[in-house]
Amino acid sequence: MERDLIRRARSGSLVAFESLMQAHQDRLFRFVLVRGASRADAEDIVQDTFLAAWRHLGSYRNRWRFSTWLYTIARRQASGRRYDFAELPAGLVDPTQGPEDAAQRGQQRDNIWALARELLPSEWFDVLWLYYAEDRTTREIARILGRSVAWVKVTLHRSRQRLAESIDAADWLSEEVVSNE
Repeated sequence: MERDLIRRARSGSLVAFESLMQAHQDRLFRFVLVRGASRADAEDIVQDTFLAAWRHLGSYRNRWRFSTWLYTIARRQASGRRYDFAELPAGLVDPTQGPEDAAQRGQQRDNIWALARELLPSEWFDVLWLYYAEDRTTREIARILGRSVAWVKVTLHRSRQRLAESIDAADWLSEEVVSNE
């Protein structure tokens, strides 16, 4: 279905391209938003991404997933911009859970992503987000970021290690504070 939409969009069908946009805009928006953009900046970046995709649709190669190509464009669109860090979107909370479970899991998820954004270099954060939140393969991530698969694997390992060390240190410090009281 998607390949047919791409083929029709390449032939000039705005309706087909609009269908592609609708299929990808929410995840693309979330990807940009968690990189630190405000909602307004994220909307602008996603819009610029789709404009660039429309203009350069002829350069898309079926060898890669269409979404991988879009993430690459979005990352490039966002990289040249400066923006204040925004709160992570509330939509990351799983709506199928009860309110208390959802609130607790949402807070834990927000905290870990906020910690990752604070501790890790931007590209390291992108690797973690693409791998865990967007369920991308290491090969796709390498393509999006313009890096080697080996670099992505090493970065995943180092990012997880740095986060684990930070979480362990925070737990240790909180235990020390409680025991000293």
